[in-house]
Amino acid sequence: MIPFFELHFVAIGPVSIPVFSLLALTGIGTALWRGARRAQRDGVWPLVRGWFALWVVGLGFVGAVVLKLVYFPHLFEANGLSETLRFRGASSFSGAFGGLIGTWLYCLNRGIGWIDAIRIADVMAYVFPLSWAIGRLGCALVHDPPGIRSTSWLAVRYPDWPRYDLGLLGMLFLIALAAVFRLLDRKPRPVGFFTVAALLSSGLFRFLLDRLHVDPPIYWGWSVDQYNAFVLCLAGAAVFFVTQRRQQELL
Repeated sequence: MIPFFELHFVAIGPVSIPVFSLLALTGIGTALWRGARRAQRDGVWPLVRGWFALWVVGLGFVGAVVLKLVYFPHLFEANGLSETLRFRGASSFSGAFGGLIGTWLYCLNRGIGWIDAIRIADVMAYVFPLSWAIGRLGCALVHDPPGIRSTSWLAVRYPDWPRYDLGLLGMLFLIALAAVFRLLDRKPRPVGFFTVAALLSSGLFRFLLDRLHVDPPIYWGWSVDQYNAFVLCLAGAAVFFVTQRRQQELL
């Protein structure tokens, strides 16, 4: 069983920096750095240099904060808009959706075709596991969100009772996925390969992971994260079929 360790702030002189925010920004910076290098390697750098990062990060941040309201619908009913828009953490799903929407709008605005857009998405999909794992480390250090009670060797010895730490489990999955992607990248892959792999694997994992969540918000029998995970899987399937059809047309 994993020992309980908690760290919310890092003190640098008189300043206390929230660990979650620090690691989230580190993850974003790592993604931008690795993404730029890979975009140059894959020949899509001319398509994304300039304002692309602002579109993705900006809409990703908006999505991560605003769409978090789905998890707390009672706030708006009880307190109105001003209280609802207060920062209450970030939704990783909503951040991912916001980033994908930002990518789509950027490509639409620049007149970038479907195949080139998927090539850009492949770059993002390849770098995302490691970068997201850094952000998930922040979740693990502050133990958000805690899971159900368990005596599994993957459980954490919380002060009240051993239970799963969903941030920690998510981080371990992402590290493993990054390692698998590194191995798969040793051979050339078709357009859309890493996009499909990232969407389907992450969607399936998060759908199953949410079964370990303590009292998640439920709508019509499914939790919010299960709906989000299902959307990721649908998006992965859509990219797969579109790229397969495109390749068949080129034969």
